[in-house]
Amino acid sequence: MFSTQSSSPFEPVFLNKAKKNIAYVHFPEIHFDYDHARFKRKAYLWLFKKWTEQGISKLDIVFCNSNYTKEMIERYWKSHGVKDPIVVYPPVNLDSFWCDKPISERRKTVTYVARFIPAKRHEIMKKLAVDLPSYDFVSVGGLIEGEKNGLTNSHKTFPKIIF
Repeated sequence: MFSTQSSSPFEPVFLNKAKKNIAYVHFPEIHFDYDHARFKRKAYLWLFKKWTEQGISKLDIVFCNSNYTKEMIERYWKSHGVKDPIVVYPPVNLDSFWCDKPISERRKTVTYVARFIPAKRHEIMKKLAVDLPSYDFVSVGGLIEGEKNGLTNSHKTFPKIIF
């Protein structure tokens, strides 16, 4: 089984039936949220946290896209038997993006890549673009098709949005 969702309550059932269990972990979100939550939120997250913990030791391979995420996986899941996470980075061949032009001669561009959801706070880029007019700001991300219209209408002052 190849899993890209590390907080599914159904994973332990599937993990028990699979011959090999491989997980791409974006972030140990449930455990992180639980660790930083107040009482009511902890009560809500507790069951999801326990379900996740039932499957952690059954993962044969765990990989992620950064050393930061690896450290968080180890921090929150080590006591539950997680195997040593493998960092697979960068996710693309960067040769075609390489630039020999000195940094001092390049355009000043800030690029932010994240899903277009409130938690990713793309609106900060708009504020920075106003405060730093000598920089180009690009926000790149994805969202559900039905949400595109609301996003583009609310971000008319944004210089560039790439879906």
